[in-house]
Amino acid sequence: MIKERDILLHRLSSTFYKNNHQEHCGFSIVADGWEDLASQPGYAQDVINEKLINECDFVIAVFKHKLGSATKNSDGSVRAPSGTAEELLQSLDIKKLDKPIGMTYFFHAAPVISLDAPDKQAKEEQWFKLQDFKKELQNRIMYKSYSDPQDLLRLVALDLEKSIKDYIIPRT
Repeated sequence: MIKERDILLHRLSSTFYKNNHQEHCGFSIVADGWEDLASQPGYAQDVINEKLINECDFVIAVFKHKLGSATKNSDGSVRAPSGTAEELLQSLDIKKLDKPIGMTYFFHAAPVISLDAPDKQAKEEQWFKLQDFKKELQNRIMYKSYSDPQDLLRLVALDLEKSIKDYIIPRT
């Protein structure tokens, strides 16, 4: 997943430009991640939501083999299954013009796990949690599968162009 994240954060904008997506839709893009935020006080997920999610046009959620760690409310109760899931779930109401638009991509294959791996059970649990989350989303968003990081980059660039044409241009 680190490779996919790195490619999207560091190559998506240039790929969007080089492959003429920018020319086709009339918009350029800037890819930001939590790393672009300054260190500051507060619960990290709340800072991300306020500074990134509330200010963007698109939330691109990518899941490979695990869902991640749950986010929590101040009383310790679970707020969302993971930070990425929380960001995506916030973006799914495209009827509101002030909300970002969610886009979701799932790696197409399960992880290869050695039968004697010390973390075999934890990896399996994460994979099953991710599959459950994917099932929960099936009636809320059309998601796509990808096979490798380059395939993901191509899919996201194409989908961004289409989504800009469908959702951003009609607003302007």
